[in-house]
Amino acid sequence: MKEFESPLNKLSSHDLEHLVAGPEEDESIRQLLRETEMPGSVSLTFEREPSFFEASTVEGDTHQTYAVREPHTHRIVGMGSRADFVAWINGEQRKIGYYSQMRVAREYQKKRGVPVRSFELSLKLYQKETDPPPFFITTIIEDNIAARRYLGSNRVKGFPTYHEREVFSTLALPLSRRRILSRNFSTKMRDFKIRSATFSDLSQIVQCLQRNGKRFQFTPVWTEQNLVDPLRCRGLRIEDFFVAVQNGAIVGCLAIWNQMAFKQSVVRGYSGWMRVARPLINIFGPLLGLPKLPDIGCVFPHAYLSHIAIDDLNEDVFITLVSAAHRFSLDKGWSYLALGFSERNPLLQAVKKHFRVMEYRAVLYTANWPGKESEVEKIDGRIAHPELAML
Repeated sequence: MKEFESPLNKLSSHDLEHLVAGPEEDESIRQLLRETEMPGSVSLTFEREPSFFEASTVEGDTHQTYAVREPHTHRIVGMGSRADFVAWINGEQRKIGYYSQMRVAREYQKKRGVPVRSFELSLKLYQKETDPPPFFITTIIEDNIAARRYLGSNRVKGFPTYHEREVFSTLALPLSRRRILSRNFSTKMRDFKIRSATFSDLSQIVQCLQRNGKRFQFTPVWTEQNLVDPLRCRGLRIEDFFVAVQNGAIVGCLAIWNQMAFKQSVVRGYSGWMRVARPLINIFGPLLGLPKLPDIGCVFPHAYLSHIAIDDLNEDVFITLVSAAHRFSLDKGWSYLALGFSERNPLLQAVKKHFRVMEYRAVLYTANWPGKESEVEKIDGRIAHPELAML
């Protein structure tokens, strides 16, 4: 697992300096993540305990974090991360970037220079690379209008050019023993079987992931090597996959990826109707098949349904795989399974039709530095399907 080197690479600028963060900044970065919450009916902080940099290995083959800090305290007050990985673009394998975790300390959020400096440093380093990715992808919560206007305006000097692609939905599937699958779905008379995977299935799983991945945009290219890499797929085993088998061949797969040992979503508050309804949900939710909502300061317990690949987007195969994963997860101590799809992906509607879910919407963007506009323009109209567990 190759990682970017982490020189301090400081560039002084008045009362702040920006740098490529390394292990010595790990604690301060984690503190910033704990203090900057994502607003919504459920406010969350997306944390990386006990090590930010160890958690970052799942985001791509290489990783780099740009940080802004106060020189007198060495406190990190702004950051952004870029991970590079090989993805399917127009049916071909291409290296792209993923830009994420843009955070600004609360008292600096009205000072636009903080995020600008992170981008300035990333541009300087990008220009020095011998084989930089032509563009990167990123997501912004749909309700975060201020961030979408700021980053999507393409009028901020030093920023890359953002291009809105499509809406990407994260679905939270409650784990409950009560019937949550719609009554119009039956697994009788299926010509395929669902089972847990074994290591002998590795080659067929990779083939399934690749032949389906190339039909989409921004889907990671999975190989036998990176699928068993203990850093790239930290906490994931081949035995965590469920496969659909038809006539001896794997025609669909998905994995249950528990990342809570290194990535956590922590509840920081409830607002609006959720704040009012939470006590009632916690009393009556179990009767309706809904888990209790965690107390403020507690982890939102969940695992991801990742590596979803379904031949011909077969709805029966997909829903049966999800049902198997749901049954398997009931006694694991999680409240939800999380999975994500583009708004145009038929599997999104399949989940919403057959299961009771909560939906959180974000906007997926591609972004490029000056001179790389043509690379973005070449991206065809295939449905976007990034891996939620990497975002």
